[in-house]
Amino acid sequence: MYVGRSRVRIMALKQRISNFTKGNQSMATYLQGIKAISDELSIIDHPLDETDLVIHTLNGLTVEYREISAALRSRESPIAFAELHEKLMDFETIHHHADQHAIDVVTTANVVTRNKGQHYRNNNNRN
Repeated sequence: MYVGRSRVRIMALKQRISNFTKGNQSMATYLQGIKAISDELSIIDHPLDETDLVIHTLNGLTVEYREISAALRSRESPIAFAELHEKLMDFETIHHHADQHAIDVVTTANVVTRNKGQHYRNNNNRN
């Protein structure tokens, strides 16, 4: 009876890690989720090897991570999960700052354009 439930649990966890995706969650939350499933598999004596853990992690990333995912997959030497964790967290931080900078540039451009339009209308009203 225990063996049957154990097998079902193993299959459920492997299915869960195969389908686990980042979606809209933060990178920290995503990586914690992946690691939690991996740890559960280890507890029941079916640990994932480091390569499988990395593959599952990369497979669950969203399209904005495709460049870093491709670079990490094409490395000569395999990457450990701890290093992958660090690189993905850094990438998310850089990506977030780039997005924020783009938003700031657009906002500034909109304000400048609006102010120029008001200045132009004010000058035309005077004439």
